Amino acid sequence: MENSFAGCRRRAGFCQRPGSGTKTRVGLTATKKIGHAVQRNRARRVMKAAIDEHLDQNIGGYDLVFVARGMTPRLKSWQLSEVVAKLFAQAGLPDKAKQPGAKPPATVPPADRAAKQ
Repeated sequence: MENSFAGCRRRAGFCQRPGSGTKTRVGLTATKKIGHAVQRNRARRVMKAAIDEHLDQNIGGYDLVFVARGMTPRLKSWQLSEVVAKLFAQAGLPDKAKQPGAKPPATVPPADRAAKQ
């Protein structure tokens, strides 16, 4: 299997290509430019939380790679969730959060959270 993403469709911090299988595979990466291990781990956790809100594993065989950028460890998952929604729309991938009957996201901006209570 080829591990090169040379032929992938690149966007800011996101790379997509058709995979060889039927399952979607997701890779999260944070380089040392992000900071020490604590910041890199936080960046991966925040990215995972944002992606889990939008990615349905049954969208077909894609390989998706998300690369943390400098601001990622300082973002909340709801902020990154908005970016992920835009990236999915640009890539033409189905968004689990926009499907009918989808449960509301666990991470909601503080202003929206106060309005709902």
